[in-house]
Order: sequence, then structure tokens, then C-alpha cells
Amino acid sequence: MLPSGFRYYTFYECIARNALGEASIKIQLKQGFVPGHIGQVRPNTVTATTIKFSIVPPSNYDGLPIRSYSVQYKPERQPSWENALQHTWSNGKPSAPYIVENLFPEVTYHFRFAARNDVGLGPWSNAPSTTMPRRSVPAEPTVLLPVNLTYKQELAGPYSNHFELRWNVPADNGEPIEYYLVRYCKVRLIERNNGEESEVECSENIQQSVQYTNYPLENLMPDTIYKVELRAHNAIGDSTPATIRIRTARGEPHQYFNYKTDFVGSGCGVICANFRFCFVVILFKLLSYFV
Repeated sequence: MLPSGFRYYTFYECIARNALGEASIKIQLKQGFVPGHIGQVRPNTVTATTIKFSIVPPSNYDGLPIRSYSVQYKPERQPSWENALQHTWSNGKPSAPYIVENLFPEVTYHFRFAARNDVGLGPWSNAPSTTMPRRSVPAEPTVLLPVNLTYKQELAGPYSNHFELRWNVPADNGEPIEYYLVRYCKVRLIERNNGEESEVECSENIQQSVQYTNYPLENLMPDTIYKVELRAHNAIGDSTPATIRIRTARGEPHQYFNYKTDFVGSGCGVICANFRFCFVVILFKLLSYFV
């Protein structure tokens, strides 16, 4: 319904009657407006090619939910907004990331933001201009964990002899990521009183293809603490390491099924067992025949 005048934006009463009585409900018809200016936009994380923003929503939108946010951005040397690039995010969870990608290193950009509801797009609000950093090593990868760990806190691994390391692809900072490097060491406690530790039996830097975002750590020892480091590498160099500590579960070192060896071993056991059974039966029959 589109009211033809402001006088229709008022209170209405809906009444229902039958033989037993009546009931009523009051309804207010209000005029809807586009959202106001966005409260605040702040760049949180800046790499050579990406910016992650935090957005404070507008305070006056008359109860209509914000459906999306839009950003327009252009290089400083471009005078008009007419040919500016634009990106829109649906307004989902409050912690949803608002990230602008594919920017150029060492270029200054201007940004402006607007919110949209069911009525339409609100006014544009300017955000701080940002000069992108120069190309550099990749950002530190983020290891995917079921819980947040503090410094020197250990993740309890579900298995006694292996662990699946998984991570998110970090920003490449202007140069494509070529591969990942994984390194892990046993951690031994030297002094229990002051918590002094040493790293022993460290692996070499294991190179993992950029096509994968996981690496299986195998042949680990049960009930043992391991320090794991993960780096991303591009043409400029290695990122800072993402570091986690895991403690393998108690149990035997070989407590899980390995399709490369266990299947063959199991099959051999069945075959060998059947062979021994058949041999005994044949021998028994031969002895019975001669007796």
C-alpha cells in the first residue's frame, strides 16, 4: 500500500466480531525512510592489496533493518566518483568481514560508504583515505583450530600418532604465494620450576603446494607436546610463522588405520590364516586316510 498523503500515517484499529463478542488490535502505520549516514567506518587490517573495514551502522533508520552496505572506491588521481569501483556486502552477522580486495600497492585510495534498507540506498559517507603499503612477504597464515589458544597453551590432539594441520589462505601482499613451509619439533621440559623448555628432533622445512591448505603430520609419538610452525612464501620471502602447540593423545603409536599398509597387512593376515586352516584340514584328512 502506498499512502497518497501524510494523513494516512497514523493509528488504525482492527475489530473482529462474532456472536460471542469482539476483539480488537491497534496498528500504527509509519513512513519508512532510507538509512542515514553511516556512523563510522574504520580500516582495521591493511595489506598491500586488501583492506578490512569495521562499520558502525547508522543510528536513524526507523526500525527498518539494514539489508546491505555498499562501498565506492577510486585512486586519488581519479577526480570523479562517476567511474568509481563499487562493492556490496549483505548485512549478515555483526562480525562479518567487510573486505575490499584487488587493490594496487603504493596507491592512495578514497572510499565512501552507504547503507541500504527496503526503502532504498542512504547517503554516501566518506571514509578515511588510505595509502596501500608496498609489496612484501605474505601475511601470517591463520591456523584453523576448534578453540582459541593463548601463548604456550596446548591443543589436545584427538590421535596418538598424527595431526591434521589446516589453515586459511593469507593475503599475498602483492606477490602470489608460491608454497607453504611446515616445521615441527618435540618440546621437552628442562626445568619444571621455571617452565624452561627445549626443542628436539625438529623436522626440516617441509614444502607444501599452494594448491593445498592442509598438511598431515604423521608418525608422531603418543602423549607428546609438539610445536608446529607454518609460513607462507612468495617471491619476496617468508611470512612470520603461525605457531601452535599440540599434545598427542595417549595410546600406541600406530592406533589408526593406514590404507597404505594396514589393508595389505589385514589381507595378508586373512590369507595366511585361511592358508594355515586349509593346511591343517588337508593334513588331518591325509593322516585319517593312512590310519
